[in-house]
Amino acid sequence: IAPHTILMSRDQHLWAFDSRTDKVVKFSLEGHLEYSWGTHGTAPGEFWAVHELTADSEGNMYGAEVFGGRTQKFRPKAGADPAKLIWGQPLMPKAAPRDVITGCSPSPTCGGAPPSARPAAVAQGSKPDLSGTWLLDSAKSDPPGGDSGERGYGSAWPKMIVKQTATEITVENGEPAPRGIKLVFKQDGSESVNTEYKEVRSGGPTKSHLVWEGGKLYLWTYQWYLHLRDEMSLTGGGLSIVRAGDTSTRKLVYTKSAS
Repeated sequence: IAPHTILMSRDQHLWAFDSRTDKVVKFSLEGHLEYSWGTHGTAPGEFWAVHELTADSEGNMYGAEVFGGRTQKFRPKAGADPAKLIWGQPLMPKAAPRDVITGCSPSPTCGGAPPSARPAAVAQGSKPDLSGTWLLDSAKSDPPGGDSGERGYGSAWPKMIVKQTATEITVENGEPAPRGIKLVFKQDGSESVNTEYKEVRSGGPTKSHLVWEGGKLYLWTYQWYLHLRDEMSLTGGGLSIVRAGDTSTRKLVYTKSAS
């Protein structure tokens, strides 16, 4: 098989999703195929490129499809054969979820708060002003690498123009069309849909939102294939950016242009 994802069930069996047949397959620890099911398609219950497979302790299975663009949940039917179910590990006791980026529990002041829970804009005077034309200091910045590197908004722009008002922040690369990039972030934390900057593969817009936490500004951007989070702060008279992609992190340092 050509597995996209592999997991160990509670009853010590290996389960995988076979990308060649679009089937869920079960193996013993000795490598013997014991069971398989599924078919290719986009109708409910069918699969198209499941890249993540998991299950809970009640036998419910969850499959996240890349090309299908969805996550499906499969519940065991009454009287189902337990040997044909994926038994996940028991769930941990419920606790307040924590934000993986800032390490704080989701709250109006934490980066993990969902858009609906984020507060209205704070008084502009209580936030650092990041406005200006900023020039990349390559000597103090990390080299490109991973998915936080050199593509579109993820690239290290030689020049970055930041405009900050009480209602929004815009970030531009100062390039003329068609290389120009401009992203809008609303100060109330709600999502912006940037139709002018479209994702290359799908042609869809780039979505973005921000969260302030103390003197740091967190900017999130979402595309079909890439999610980025920028942590911006004023440090030593310059603008420091810690850019986190799905698998890598990069530090960028900018100095303010006098012009």
